[in-house]
Amino acid sequence: MAQLSGKRVLVTGASGLVARPVAVELAKSNEVFAVARFSDPEQKRILEAAGARCISFDISDPDLSPLPRSVDVVINYAVLPPNQPNHYNVNAGASGRLARRYRDCEAFV
Repeated sequence: MAQLSGKRVLVTGASGLVARPVAVELAKSNEVFAVARFSDPEQKRILEAAGARCISFDISDPDLSPLPRSVDVVINYAVLPPNQPNHYNVNAGASGRLARRYRDCEAFV
Protein backbone atom coordinates (compact mmCIF):
# COMPACT_ATOMS: atom_id res chain seq x y z
CA MET A 1 0.00 0.00 0.00
CA ALA A 2 1.28 3.45 -0.90
CA GLN A 3 2.17 5.81 1.92
CA LEU A 4 -0.04 8.89 2.25
CA SER A 5 2.23 11.76 3.19
CA GLY A 6 2.30 15.53 2.95
CA LYS A 7 -1.42 15.84 2.24
CA ARG A 8 -4.27 17.83 3.72
CA VAL A 9 -6.72 15.20 4.92
CA LEU A 10 -10.24 15.72 6.25
CA VAL A 11 -11.53 12.86 8.44
CA THR A 12 -15.19 13.03 9.46
CA GLY A 13 -16.58 11.04 12.35
CA ALA A 14 -13.11 11.35 13.83
CA SER A 15 -14.25 10.53 17.36
CA GLY A 16 -15.42 7.07 16.31
CA LEU A 17 -13.81 3.71 16.92
CA VAL A 18 -12.66 3.34 13.31
CA ALA A 19 -11.95 6.93 12.30
CA ARG A 20 -9.99 7.99 15.39
CA PRO A 21 -7.07 5.54 14.90
CA VAL A 22 -7.03 6.35 11.18
CA ALA A 23 -6.80 10.08 11.92
CA VAL A 24 -4.10 9.52 14.54
CA GLU A 25 -2.00 7.49 12.11
CA LEU A 26 -2.47 9.92 9.24
CA ALA A 27 -1.51 12.88 11.47
CA LYS A 28 2.02 11.46 11.69
CA SER A 29 2.80 12.58 8.14
CA ASN A 30 -0.13 14.73 7.00
CA GLU A 31 -2.10 17.80 7.99
CA VAL A 32 -5.25 16.19 9.39
CA PHE A 33 -8.54 17.96 10.06
CA ALA A 34 -10.48 15.75 12.48
CA VAL A 35 -14.19 16.55 12.34
CA ALA A 36 -16.69 15.32 14.93
CA ARG A 37 -19.22 16.52 17.49
CA PHE A 38 -16.70 15.54 20.23
CA SER A 39 -19.22 14.78 22.95
CA ASP A 40 -16.35 13.13 24.83
CA PRO A 41 -13.51 15.63 25.42
CA GLU A 42 -11.01 12.78 25.80
CA GLN A 43 -11.47 11.83 22.14
CA LYS A 44 -10.58 15.36 21.11
CA ARG A 45 -7.56 15.39 23.43
CA ILE A 46 -6.22 12.17 21.90
CA LEU A 47 -6.50 13.54 18.38
CA GLU A 48 -4.94 16.88 19.28
CA ALA A 49 -2.07 15.11 21.05
CA ALA A 50 -1.47 13.18 17.82
CA GLY A 51 -1.22 16.46 15.89
CA ALA A 52 -4.65 16.59 14.27
CA ARG A 53 -6.58 19.85 14.06
CA CYS A 54 -9.93 19.14 15.67
CA ILE A 55 -13.06 20.83 14.38
CA SER A 56 -16.15 20.45 16.56
CA PHE A 57 -18.90 20.22 13.98
CA ASP A 58 -22.16 18.33 13.41
CA ILE A 59 -21.95 17.05 9.85
CA SER A 60 -25.74 17.28 9.50
CA ASP A 61 -25.35 21.09 9.41
CA PRO A 62 -25.67 22.17 5.76
CA ASP A 63 -23.33 25.14 6.36
CA LEU A 64 -19.88 23.63 5.81
CA SER A 65 -18.05 26.95 6.24
CA PRO A 66 -16.35 25.83 9.50
CA LEU A 67 -14.50 23.17 7.49
CA PRO A 68 -11.33 23.92 5.51
CA ARG A 69 -11.91 25.32 2.03
CA SER A 70 -9.74 22.76 0.31
CA VAL A 71 -8.16 19.42 1.15
CA ASP A 72 -6.41 16.72 -0.85
CA VAL A 73 -8.25 13.74 0.63
CA VAL A 74 -11.63 13.29 2.34
CA ILE A 75 -12.26 10.21 4.46
CA ASN A 76 -15.91 10.21 5.48
CA TYR A 77 -16.64 8.04 8.52
CA ALA A 78 -19.56 10.13 9.79
CA VAL A 79 -22.54 7.79 10.00
CA LEU A 80 -25.55 7.32 12.22
CA PRO A 81 -27.49 4.09 12.73
CA PRO A 82 -30.98 4.00 11.18
CA ASN A 83 -32.68 4.28 14.57
CA GLN A 84 -31.29 7.81 15.02
CA PRO A 85 -33.67 10.62 14.03
CA ASN A 86 -31.26 12.42 11.67
CA HIS A 87 -29.64 9.35 10.09
CA TYR A 88 -30.67 10.03 6.48
CA ASN A 89 -29.41 13.63 6.55
CA VAL A 90 -26.04 12.50 7.95
CA ASN A 91 -25.56 9.29 5.98
CA ALA A 92 -26.73 10.52 2.60
CA GLY A 93 -27.17 14.29 2.69
CA ALA A 94 -23.88 15.12 4.38
CA SER A 95 -21.97 12.79 2.08
CA GLY A 96 -23.39 14.62 -0.91
CA ARG A 97 -22.59 18.04 0.53
CA LEU A 98 -19.02 16.97 1.30
CA ALA A 99 -18.58 15.48 -2.18
CA ARG A 100 -19.85 18.69 -3.78
CA ARG A 101 -17.64 20.94 -1.64
CA TYR A 102 -14.51 18.84 -2.18
CA ARG A 103 -15.20 17.72 -5.75
CA ASP A 104 -11.70 18.76 -6.83
CA CYS A 105 -9.82 16.78 -4.18
CA GLU A 106 -7.58 13.85 -5.12
CA ALA A 107 -9.60 11.21 -3.26
CA PHE A 108 -12.97 10.97 -1.55
CA VAL A 109 -13.42 7.80 0.51
